Amino acid sequence: MSNKVWDEERIREEFKRLDSMTGLHGADLPITFGKAKHTLGCFYIDTINKKPKKFHFSLFYFGNPEWSEASALDVIRHEYAHYMDYMFNGSSSHGASWKACCRKIGALPSRLYNPKVEEINLHMENKQKEIDSQIESIKQGSMVIHPTYGIGIVNSISDDKRKLYINFNNEMRCLSAPWVTEHCQIVKKNIL
Repeated sequence: MSNKVWDEERIREEFKRLDSMTGLHGADLPITFGKAKHTLGCFYIDTINKKPKKFHFSLFYFGNPEWSEASALDVIRHEYAHYMDYMFNGSSSHGASWKACCRKIGALPSRLYNPKVEEINLHMENKQKEIDSQIESIKQGSMVIHPTYGIGIVNSISDDKRKLYINFNNEMRCLSAPWVTEHCQIVKKNIL
């Protein structure tokens, strides 16, 4: 999870991932940007040849590093669902077939952007950043006070930093790092 702007390359990577799920070629379409405040994204169809034309996104949102990653991904998937619906069903509305496409690729089947969902997304991302920061502060040799097992020493940490191997009175236990940060007291001073 990173709070950086969503440029063409980053959006195209998500389209490539979605293409691998659907067998389509949305990542090959042009991606353009504008500064609209009320339209987050659009999927355009060439009215003359009736073929997909491009995706368009608002820099007001996609250029904002404080905008949540979950909201950005939802808008990208929302527009891809329009493309998918057009390619499979010949439709590009917010109807039942579009909603089914949304569900298949992990977009909320909602017609409009919801600021309350953005609040929830930001809260969840900030909470995850806090947990990640706490996990980063745990080092080999840190003391952990567990509610059941008592005092333990972090013996080792998995490569992805999600599992801690803690020695509690000569008994090694593998615990989830997020669980430890939430339920245990961590003494920052290394014992080893």
